[in-house]
Amino acid sequence: MNRQPYEFTKLIQCWKSLPRDPGKAPLKTTFSPVNVSSLMPFLFLIERVKKGDLVVRLLGSELEQTLGCAGGDHRVFDAMMRKDWAFYDRFVQNCSDYICAGRLLRSVRMSDGLIKDVESLHVPLADKYGDVRFMLGVMTARTNRDASSRKCLKATKSTILNYQYVDIGCGLPPVEGIVKAAEKTIKSPAQAGTEKTAREPLLSSGEHASTYVS
Repeated sequence: MNRQPYEFTKLIQCWKSLPRDPGKAPLKTTFSPVNVSSLMPFLFLIERVKKGDLVVRLLGSELEQTLGCAGGDHRVFDAMMRKDWAFYDRFVQNCSDYICAGRLLRSVRMSDGLIKDVESLHVPLADKYGDVRFMLGVMTARTNRDASSRKCLKATKSTILNYQYVDIGCGLPPVEGIVKAAEKTIKSPAQAGTEKTAREPLLSSGEHASTYVS
């Protein structure tokens, strides 16, 4: 994958600074947004209520503006193409099971036809019982076509373009089976209807990354 954005590195540094047992995810209660105050407008928190049910519990102000929605009872799959549901649910589950970060690139077509690339990275957090049910993430978005205003536009369905597991010190999921499943899901920029020149491509879908941040 291309060079990791500063926001992603900052979030991983914060995650690694939280108290936790070896090989375990830190508790959600140990995280304070104050530790990453500069990222607050771009943070999101997802809770896995049950298999196939992911709820957005928090969206930063900039993300509300960009995506045209708020956290609370908003469900992740409400803004995602149905064909991506099973893959994304599995993607989040793997990040929970293997205590690794997950990085995604998605294409979002806004209600006025404006296309945005949205790249995100999330890290796992556990509930008070130690069950990894939460993903704390940061998201960056850029416009592929010229936008003359900052008016809030409601985002339509997004399409996953690429993904990556990032090693944050606890290892990575096994490659076997993951890439093959992704091949049914991940679209090329041309298939997604976006301009090839508007995006720097990531590495091959499913490529693992070992990223250790001291």
